[in-house]
Amino acid sequence: MNILDQIVETKRVALAETKKRVPLSNLIEECRHMKQPVSLKKSVHVKGELSIIAEMKQKSPSAGQILSSYDPASIAQIYEKAGARGISILTEESYFGGSLEHIAQAKEISQLPILRKDFVFDPYQVYETKAAEASCVLLIAAVLSQPLLLELIDLARELNLDALVEIHDEPELERALNAGADMIGINNRNLKDLTINLDTSFKLRKYIPEAVCVISESGIASPDTITRLRKSWFQGALIGESLLKSQDWESKLRAFVDAGTTSQEAELN
Repeated sequence: MNILDQIVETKRVALAETKKRVPLSNLIEECRHMKQPVSLKKSVHVKGELSIIAEMKQKSPSAGQILSSYDPASIAQIYEKAGARGISILTEESYFGGSLEHIAQAKEISQLPILRKDFVFDPYQVYETKAAEASCVLLIAAVLSQPLLLELIDLARELNLDALVEIHDEPELERALNAGADMIGINNRNLKDLTINLDTSFKLRKYIPEAVCVISESGIASPDTITRLRKSWFQGALIGESLLKSQDWESKLRAFVDAGTTSQEAELN
C-alpha cells in the first residue's frame, strides 16, 4: 500500500473504535444544538486578495516530528494576530499527532474559522466535525467514490459546514466540479509518494470556474509564490510546514499575509 492507503486503513480501524464509544445518534443530537459556524469560504474569499489558511500539526509522514511542544491555543493566537483568515488543524492521530480536542483548544483563544483536516470517508466524521465546532470539513477526492463524495458534500451543507474538496489532477477536478464543490483545494503534494510540484496548482487553476473558491495547498515556502498565486486568481493558500519550521512564526506568516493583500496599485508604484 502507498502512504495514503496506509493512513486511510489506519483511520478506518480507529473510527470503528470511536463509533463504539460514541454512537452516531449521540453526535446527531449534539449537532442539533450547535450554532452556525463562521464560514471559512466567506472569510477567505476577499476580492482581489489571497487569504492565508495557516495550518498546525505536530508531525507528518513527509516531515517527521515538526514540533516537540504542541499547544494549539498558543499557535492559534499567533496565527490570528499575524493576519491569517482561517486555521487548518490536523486531527488524524497516528500519522499527524492530531485530535479533535485541538479544535476546542484553538477555539478558546481564536475567533477564526477552522478547517478540520483529516481523512474523511464516513458521514459519522462529518457529524464529528460539526460537533467539534469546526467551520469546514476536508474531503479528499482520492479516497472517496463519486456517490460518497456527493453524499458528504450534501451532508456538510445540511449541517451548515463548508466542504473543501481536495484534488490532485484533472480527473479528480472533474469529479469535484460534477459533485457541485464550491470550494476546491489543489494539493501540490502527491499523497501517494509525497512528492511536491507547485506547477500542479497553476496547471489546474485554469480549468476551475470563477464562482468556485480555489485554495492552493502544500509546498508553499515563500511570499513570492503567494504573489504568483494571487495573480493567478487563487483565493487562498494553505500553509503549514514552512510556518511551523521557521524561527519566528508570526513574522513568517505576516510576510505571507502581506504578499496576499498587496494591491495591484502598490505593485505598480
